[in-house]
Amino acid sequence: MNSFERNRYFYGKLLTAADFETEQRYFNGKRGLINRFLFGGGVVSGMEVTAADDSRIVVEAGFALDYEGNELIIPQSSVKKLSELKGFDLLDKSADGGVKSVYLCAEYREEQAEPIHSVMKNAADDENDGPEHNKIKESYGLFLTENAPDVPDENRGEASFEERLSERRTLYLARLYVILTPDYYIIDRVEPLNSKLPFTETPPAAAPYNHEDVKRFCPESECPAGRFPLMKFGTAKVTVPEGAVKGKVYYSRDIPHFLGLGTVFINAGLLDGDEALYGDLPQSGAYFKWGAVLDKTRGLFKIAVKIIKNAPPQTLDFCWSAVKQREPPANRTPALAISPDVGYVAPFETIAFRASSGDGGLNPGELIWSVNPPEIGRISKNGVFTAGGGEGFCEIRAELAAEREFNAAAFVVIGEKK
Repeated sequence: MNSFERNRYFYGKLLTAADFETEQRYFNGKRGLINRFLFGGGVVSGMEVTAADDSRIVVEAGFALDYEGNELIIPQSSVKKLSELKGFDLLDKSADGGVKSVYLCAEYREEQAEPIHSVMKNAADDENDGPEHNKIKESYGLFLTENAPDVPDENRGEASFEERLSERRTLYLARLYVILTPDYYIIDRVEPLNSKLPFTETPPAAAPYNHEDVKRFCPESECPAGRFPLMKFGTAKVTVPEGAVKGKVYYSRDIPHFLGLGTVFINAGLLDGDEALYGDLPQSGAYFKWGAVLDKTRGLFKIAVKIIKNAPPQTLDFCWSAVKQREPPANRTPALAISPDVGYVAPFETIAFRASSGDGGLNPGELIWSVNPPEIGRISKNGVFTAGGGEGFCEIRAELAAEREFNAAAFVVIGEKK
């Protein structure tokens, strides 16, 4: 790796193509280094792979970082014939007709674009006989390999800077099970690989709340139908300053719990390494008691810490949960219905669904739409479903955003229309 150099500008400086290339190389190199060492390689979003039929696959649009720090973008979903992909001719096509594992990989590519005439071109320039190109287009390529991805060695320890810098790895997207013979091939199934970067996963506290989990806290015998509690989670800090003595009380900032006004149950745990401590336990040689002060009129609360024993200055980290019992809307029938209840589409086609309640239609912002299984298609916040490239069927579900226990389901059958 060479040291980075950037241009120094001054009045009257003569600029050449080399100077502008230095400028681009500096910023591209710095960004690539950050991508490589802070994030690593993997899929950021999209790039799901599914089978379109026996010979073709669908690769969704998406964004990824390769292991050299390049930003790899697939701008639009496409259908690819397996036999036309790079590497297909190198696969082992024995005559036994068995199912073999083949891996689909992606790579970053650059290509020259927009040819133009150069006024400085002359006969002595034999490096490029054709026209000059005005731009470099960043692109991607897909290829097949029989080599399985490397499994990280858990006993290897942390790699050195030189090892990581020299590391060359491939970005794997999916594992394909294919029947390969000298005369034909058939895609048996497609298995996604866990290629997503860790920071792209939704943290558990921010994930959509699962009502099956709610039932663990509030069984149906204790929570009448329609009264599952609302729950929110978060973290907060309380600073204990210099000179904290026994009996002093210190507070966090005002924290919104986002559950509206009225009575809300707040529970706070003191974070100590990998543990959360609930109750009056020792921390850093001092003793604290803590609790929550709720402002029912403003929808806010504070975490209060009382010093039980003289304490050194420090910042205490807390995790908190807020729970509010709710009633169904008094003047509204929450029953939902979706039309059509069964839809028929061909691969890649769309169909619009509409949800209504007992008191009429609903605005898009009042509903949460979902598809199960999610890999078979997508649905927008307006209820427009777009099928993927495969055939099959899936469930379309609409939930009231404010009362998610009230929901309805419809179904989509995906296949070639007769």
